[in-house]
Amino acid sequence: MTRWFLLPWAIAFAALLAAPVQGEGIKVTNHESGSTIRYPVALLRGELKDRSAKEVFVENRSSQRPSRQIAGVALDGNFRALAELVPGENQLRVSAGSNAIELVLHYQPQTNPYFVRVIYMTDSSGETDYQSQFDGDPQNYDDKLDTAIKLLQTFTAERLNDIGLGRHTFNLEFDNRGRIKIHTLKGEKPASYYYGLSDNDWYGHVNEWVGHQFPDSHSKNIVIAAYTRFDPVQKKVFAHTALGGGKLGLFGGGSIFTWPSTLQDSFRVFGDETPIDAEKVHEDSAGRKTVWATAATTMGATLHEMGHAFGLPHCTDNLCIMTRGFDHLNRAFTLIEPRSQHNEQPIPFADRDVAYFAPVSAASLRASRWFQLDERRYGTEQKWPTFRLDRSTGDLRVRAERGVRYVSFSVNDDARGFRDFWSEGTSPPKEVVLSADEIRQLAPGKDWTVNAIDDEGESRSQSLSQLQQAGNFIRTWRFAKKWLPWTDHQQFPAATSSTLTEIQRKALAAPVVESDEALIDFEPHFPKENRVNVAGYAALRFNSPERQTVKLLTGSDDGLRIWLNGHIVQEKLALRSARPDDDEASIELRKGANLFLVEVSQATGGWALYFRLVDAESRPLLIDSKGNLMPQAESSAVPVQ
Repeated sequence: MTRWFLLPWAIAFAALLAAPVQGEGIKVTNHESGSTIRYPVALLRGELKDRSAKEVFVENRSSQRPSRQIAGVALDGNFRALAELVPGENQLRVSAGSNAIELVLHYQPQTNPYFVRVIYMTDSSGETDYQSQFDGDPQNYDDKLDTAIKLLQTFTAERLNDIGLGRHTFNLEFDNRGRIKIHTLKGEKPASYYYGLSDNDWYGHVNEWVGHQFPDSHSKNIVIAAYTRFDPVQKKVFAHTALGGGKLGLFGGGSIFTWPSTLQDSFRVFGDETPIDAEKVHEDSAGRKTVWATAATTMGATLHEMGHAFGLPHCTDNLCIMTRGFDHLNRAFTLIEPRSQHNEQPIPFADRDVAYFAPVSAASLRASRWFQLDERRYGTEQKWPTFRLDRSTGDLRVRAERGVRYVSFSVNDDARGFRDFWSEGTSPPKEVVLSADEIRQLAPGKDWTVNAIDDEGESRSQSLSQLQQAGNFIRTWRFAKKWLPWTDHQQFPAATSSTLTEIQRKALAAPVVESDEALIDFEPHFPKENRVNVAGYAALRFNSPERQTVKLLTGSDDGLRIWLNGHIVQEKLALRSARPDDDEASIELRKGANLFLVEVSQATGGWALYFRLVDAESRPLLIDSKGNLMPQAESSAVPVQ
């Protein structure tokens, strides 16, 4: 099945996704009895014959936990309820007044090793108390985090299911009691140090700190700061931010006093109209200034930052979690919006007004390694998707050796249109071509960025300007099937003239490999056991129509040496990331045959090269299909797809 969404759209068919479970006066509309879910807290939605009922009760007869019975909410014949499940079969009794039905749900814990880690970060004192406006607050941060993050996991599964992607959600660490493992960790600095940092510097510090604490590659980390404080004298909050990306989502803990402490408490919190005392605590509720609104906004913002850590940009749908839709997270668990500073009376809302992950965001999550539910065997080699823009037609070719699952476009950092490729029992396409007309519909605007995710969750992004510039780079190379050790990063690899002659001979005997992009990735051309502390080599043979002086512009990851016709013309001993035009040299080409031999030294991580030539008028010089060097306008080096 291929889906193509051009504009955000609302949910209108949640009740059709499962056969309803119904009995005398009660119908569960979003779960089928006997079905299996992969997360511990089930959200039940349904209908009641008794339209006057205000509560519905769910009892899990298979559980002996404190959450065995949870009271949900009912209004005008509809209800919302929660059930905490234990692994295996769960016999649920759903009742309202004198009516009751039986429902069986199976909970099968995820086996996906990619998971979200929850961290409660204190300052160097180890003080775990959070700020609260309530006297006698139990300071039970672990209960609040356990409850809130479970609700976010459930929200994500339910809302992805509502748009037809199945109940996929992120995995968490659970102990044998079914509680989330909350890592309470002491920071390196006193609170005053964190208060003096800018948001970005604080985020960078925490990101580095978490990386040292947990150097694994399988986790996304959500960090809640215990030391966030509102100063009523200065009317300023310290150590509060909402930032996410990479492996980390960071959020200030100044409002977690409003979060529910148990699943039973969730419905009370989302109905709590108690005003926030802005003289005591930070008011973070989008101006609504109540407990329910603060809990909705700050829990929703936590999920928003987790979304960034999962690779999601912002989007343009007002109800998407990746916009201010997170202010309305509560609506997934309630039936009416309580009173607040924005509304003097409670506000009913329709299903289409409930926060969710818009399709452009949800489809990206569905392709992520963190949303696969079960452990998968992934390739050990990194083979990112690649892009090629046909500059003559504007068509874009997206290729992924393991198959293309998702392609999206963003404009001004907001996700717009996308295509995804899911078909049960079949492999995704290895190549997708989007016409210029399709791109204009998916990404209205003068500039855009394309993102692709392959079947193993590897993602890559390129901007339009980067793709346009790719045509200015020389991208056809022959890679030598020989490499040299590079264990001493303080000097270039030891290479004698005879060794270089042999390397050059092997390179010229190899087939020409053309990169889709400006970046020449060395890694795929060398055995996986020889990609650390080595030097790799590539050769380029071409003809110059005349003797001429040209400019050589390069960038590399890591060290770089270049020989032209046997003489070194560029060398850079460095541990660095590859960037275009980092290095510049004036070189002399002879008339007729010329030969470049490039050495790129590799420590760890990326291993790549940028390489281009320009003439005296700064025009890019390319090599045509016959091996002749000429200005870009005259070259046929970029084939039409």
